[in-house]
Parts: sequence; C-alpha cells; structure tokens
Amino acid sequence: MVPIIGYLILFNAKIVEWLNLAAELGNTSVGSVSYRLILIYLGLCFVSLGVTIYSWLCPNEVKHYGSSAAYVQGDGPSLRGFVLNDIQLTVIESGKYTTRLEDISKQMEEKKYKVGLDDGDLERYRIENLHLHFDYLNHTYPAARMMVGWSYIFGFGLLGLPSGEVFVKVLGLAATLVGL
Repeated sequence: MVPIIGYLILFNAKIVEWLNLAAELGNTSVGSVSYRLILIYLGLCFVSLGVTIYSWLCPNEVKHYGSSAAYVQGDGPSLRGFVLNDIQLTVIESGKYTTRLEDISKQMEEKKYKVGLDDGDLERYRIENLHLHFDYLNHTYPAARMMVGWSYIFGFGLLGLPSGEVFVKVLGLAATLVGL
C-alpha cells in the first residue's frame, strides 16, 4: 500500500504543500516535490518490499515463534508420532543436520544398551529434533533473507537521511538560539 499511497501523496499539490518541511531548514525540492518526501517515499517502498518478501517466504513457525525455544515450548507438546517422524525426515533430507542427528541417535543407542532409556531421554531426543527442525526452517530461502535484509538497510537508510539532516539543522538552530 505504501507505493500507492505515496504516489497519491507525492503528486497531489495540496498535500505536498502541506507536507513540505519548514523553509528555515533549507527545503530544497525537485520540481514541486521536496527531495525529503521523495527519500521518505523510496525508503518506505524498500521497507514494504522487505516486509512483503518476509511475509510470503518466511515459514509460519519462524514468523509465529521467532526462536527454537519458543517453538519447542509452543508447538512441541502437540508434535508427536507420525508428525515427529515427518519432521525428522525433513531434517534428514536437508543434509545439513546429518552429523548432529547421527550423534544424537548414537548417544541414545549407547545409553539404551548401558542403562536403558526413560521417558526423559525420549523427551530430550524429541526436543532436540524439534530444535533442529526450527533451525532448518529458519535457514530456508537464503536469497530471500538477503533481499529482505538489504531492503531494510536501504529503506531505513533512505528514511534516516532526511531525518538526520533535519536533526542536524535543528541542533544548529538550537545552538544559535542558545548562543553557542
């Protein structure tokens, strides 16, 4: 919505006149539109691009929980049986966690033959698999993650330019008023 609303604002003469910043702050404009408004518009467009990519491609578990501990605590108690088997297969097929899964399985087998397994051991095994699954989900779509990051950097950078400029000029005006 930001690009559409921004377009309507930037090219509406009455709104542009109302939104122009104070003349004392050195309002330079391109045509009839303040360059600050253009930077704000472009910054908001980049931020909205990042938000859009994130909302389309980020797995729901990562969006909802944000950390593997929250995921395990929130969804973990309900994930058992066939669902957990499917999660383990997904993690195994990724190839990234093969060594970690083999280590966990080996530790479980060794403990099983030495002293036996209790419910706590099985629960730790299940929880470890859920942590690995969240990590797998969190690292899907690396190119999209990079695009979101750069969109935010460009967007907030462009938003920061006019804000920083106005801040410095206001500090200068305040210094002259105080007599520094």
